[in-house]
Amino acid sequence: LSNTAWAFATAGHEAPELFDAISAEAVRRRLGGFNPQDISNTAWAFATAGHESSELFNAISAEAVRRRLVGFTKQHLSNTAWAFATAGHEALELFDAISAEVVRRGLVDFDPQHLSNTAWAFATAGHASPELFDAISVWASRRRLSGFDAQEMSNTAWAFAVSDPPSADGLFGTPFFSMRCAHFEATFSREELSQLHQWSLWREERGSQWPELPKSLQQACHDAFIAREGQPSQLQSDVVREIRSHGVHVKEEHRCEASGYSIDALVTLNDGKKVAVEVDGPFHFIGRSHQPTGATRLKHRQLRYFGWRLESVPYWEWYCSKELHWLPRASGHQ
Repeated sequence: LSNTAWAFATAGHEAPELFDAISAEAVRRRLGGFNPQDISNTAWAFATAGHESSELFNAISAEAVRRRLVGFTKQHLSNTAWAFATAGHEALELFDAISAEVVRRGLVDFDPQHLSNTAWAFATAGHASPELFDAISVWASRRRLSGFDAQEMSNTAWAFAVSDPPSADGLFGTPFFSMRCAHFEATFSREELSQLHQWSLWREERGSQWPELPKSLQQACHDAFIAREGQPSQLQSDVVREIRSHGVHVKEEHRCEASGYSIDALVTLNDGKKVAVEVDGPFHFIGRSHQPTGATRLKHRQLRYFGWRLESVPYWEWYCSKELHWLPRASGHQ
């Protein structure tokens, strides 16, 4: 079952009925007969294929926690965390167990790929684990980030920016991070450059005296970050229409000069005050919970740091009430 799911996911061949059948059978068996590799491969396959199955992920989480992750290697741990974060499936007990197990092992036999993937997964899932990030910081700084490639550097930097752990000074306070980033300057992808831009914003947010990225790389990061164009959703359009009905000015997809962030809607109230409005749909939250993703948390936090009055419109509040309490009442508005 796990090998079949892995094969179809790796081949990029869509087979929704097959994935449904595999999920149903694995859940029916309660993952009986699945070893740690089978469990992590199955989670990885479903996440990679983008095939949603809450029942399967719930079963995997429960079984992994029940087994106390006995027999899970560094790859199994990092792949499982990556899969749950990518699938956007909330699993608090599982992430706590993975964090405790990684820290307990003292990161023995871990390598940059598995550590950066684990850090990225915890940050993406918005799961706080200061102990895990402390351990990663110590491990990476002792090795002066040796062996980290471009993607591992950017993923780690972004994960720390999201999590904002106290231990970050030990990793970024030396010249090794900026020097290694300079080494990869010509090879970073656009997404990796965007992650490093958010790391630079975080450096400013913390008021840290860490060595900054080379000026040419900073510019490349900024350019990559602002090149990302937002596509208004139907939800965003509905919210903007409601705001405009209150007789205030709205500019969609406003680009902030200081940070480079794009705000869903910049609202200018009648008294001249400006409000940044973020319309947060389902993909801004972990599964069906009200827990924001790491990316959403980071954007909100950094927008507020740069002085914006920020109002978030979560999709569930909008669908329940369509109330925007911070807006003035329009004359005759119901």
